[in-house]
Order: sequence, then C-alpha cells, then structure tokens
Amino acid sequence: MYDEIDSPFNVQSENFKNYFNYILINLKIIQTLNIYDKVRLKDNNITIDTSNIFQCVLRWWNYSDRAKELQSVHFFINKTIDIYKDLKTQAKARRINNVISSKTGKRLKIINEYINIIDNHRDNIINGLKNFKKTYETDIKMTRPLDLMITHMSCNL
Repeated sequence: MYDEIDSPFNVQSENFKNYFNYILINLKIIQTLNIYDKVRLKDNNITIDTSNIFQCVLRWWNYSDRAKELQSVHFFINKTIDIYKDLKTQAKARRINNVISSKTGKRLKIINEYINIIDNHRDNIINGLKNFKKTYETDIKMTRPLDLMITHMSCNL
C-alpha cells in the first residue's frame, strides 16, 4: 500500500494531495464495479477482473482470492472515511474559531474542496459496493463485511 500519512492532515501539503489522489483513483475504480466483477490489487491499486472464461485461471495465476479482494476494498473505504472525518473536524474547528486570515481562509477553501470531492463520489461508491456484494451474494464471509462498509459509508459521509 501507499505510505500512509497521519491525521490531522495538512491539506496544503503535496504529500496529502498525492495520498488523496491515490485513494480517489481507487475509489473511482470501486464505484465502477458491476455485478460479477471481481477485484485484485495490482501495483498497490485496485483493478477490475471482469467476468470472462479465463478469469479463474488468471486469478489463480495472480494469487488473487476473496479475502485479499475484501482487504483491499476495505482499506480504501476506511481511509476515505478517516480522511473525510478529519477534514470535517478541521473545517468545523476553523469555523468555530472564526479565525479570519487569508491563510486560514485559503486552507478552509481547500478543505471544503476535498470534502466536496468525496461527497460527489459517495453514492456511486456505495452502488459499486452493492454490486460487489451481489457478486458474492451466497458468501456470508463477503456480504457481511461489505454490508458494514456500505453502512459506514452511508453513516459517516
């Protein structure tokens, strides 16, 4: 996985921008999941294994399995929630403190831009998770954790 950074996040740093973009790229992949699509981690990014005749052979060859799929999706969902909560906390603190300066105003604007990006993708990410869940609808070891991720996304974003 990508080198993690600690909260509170410095939204003006290049490190946070790169980290956020890394998470966002993977969220965009999750949101495009269709029923029967499977995922795998390749070069620390989620990729979609579209259902086809060779899928099982390719998954065996690449050492892909359901547990690894779930772990990689879980990582990106949890990181998104962590980032979102931290950004909301930072934005609230800045508004409560009523600190008005050009530096603080610029920082608040950047924080709100990141929050809006996540808000704009939330419903599509949840739909992708629901499709992913339908892929494994008979496997409770997959559906329960996916239900929790869907609930956490719905309640925390």
